[in-house]
Amino acid sequence: MAAIGRETAETASLPGTVSDAQRAEIMAREKKLMTEWRAELKGLVAQDPKSIWADDAQYVVAVLNAENPQEEIKELEELLARYPDFKIEDWTKKYVIIVPSNISPAMATVDLCVLYKKMGELDKLRSTCEKGMKNFPEDASLFKKILDSVR
Repeated sequence: MAAIGRETAETASLPGTVSDAQRAEIMAREKKLMTEWRAELKGLVAQDPKSIWADDAQYVVAVLNAENPQEEIKELEELLARYPDFKIEDWTKKYVIIVPSNISPAMATVDLCVLYKKMGELDKLRSTCEKGMKNFPEDASLFKKILDSVR
């Protein structure tokens, strides 16, 4: 993660304009770092799945796959199957900027429903929204709104 931060800082501090070739090189390095970070986080989950950090790592892996919705779906499904009542640690919320401070099992389930809708997986969308309404009654209106948007 520190390497990604350094890379981003270096990119932002480049004097003048950045050429397309430089931009492509930087993007390739950042993509490589993200791939390595995902692998490290997956390793952490595999090594100690009962750690207080395992659910945090699994959630971050899902978010790091935002450019690939099928992978993001797979990782969110894994998170919710393994850690249905997950709790992201305050440290992670504070220092990992891609983790929203209000993330919860209900919000991750909403995210999953939105992805199912985007990918046209309507059967999974319906069943997940129905499960969300049952498991998170305080957020039932969110799931209903998503479900109604495809009827």
